[in-house]
Amino acid sequence: MENFKNKIKTIFKVTNGELYVSVLFLIALVIGSIASNYQNNSTKDLIINSSFFTFLDSIESKHSVQLNDTLRELSNNEVSNDEQISNFNNNNYSSFASNSKKLKSGENVSININTASKTDLMRLPGVGDKTADAIIAYRNSNKFKKINDIMNVKGIGPAKFSKIKDFINIK
Repeated sequence: MENFKNKIKTIFKVTNGELYVSVLFLIALVIGSIASNYQNNSTKDLIINSSFFTFLDSIESKHSVQLNDTLRELSNNEVSNDEQISNFNNNNYSSFASNSKKLKSGENVSININTASKTDLMRLPGVGDKTADAIIAYRNSNKFKKINDIMNVKGIGPAKFSKIKDFINIK
């Protein structure tokens, strides 16, 4: 057996550890194949069908309600299409463009602090992971009505506000 093991190691140029891992993987593969051959396919199909379609139905009803609410809100909104497109671009464009870069003075980017993602909030100067979480936690219970309301968030004082005020909005 030792001679066979040495021949395999020489042929495939593997170490003892690599050989053992390969053998264990091969054993697991064989056991998995044998187990799947003995599994009752009709029972498996029945279980997948019932739970899978229940899952799909729950997703469809959840998103259908959300979509209907969004469409109803848009149809009741008296804002022009141009304004809606402009608002969409202002609120969402930054999530597509270099999220990892911090904003610098002079950049013409405005982030809506009432709707921005954590990644977008972290682009603000001096705002890191914990501060972005704090902003999101605050806005979940209190909508920002003025940009200086952000100073109510723990970790944002006058100094940090002066760094970010040119990059934030509440529209």
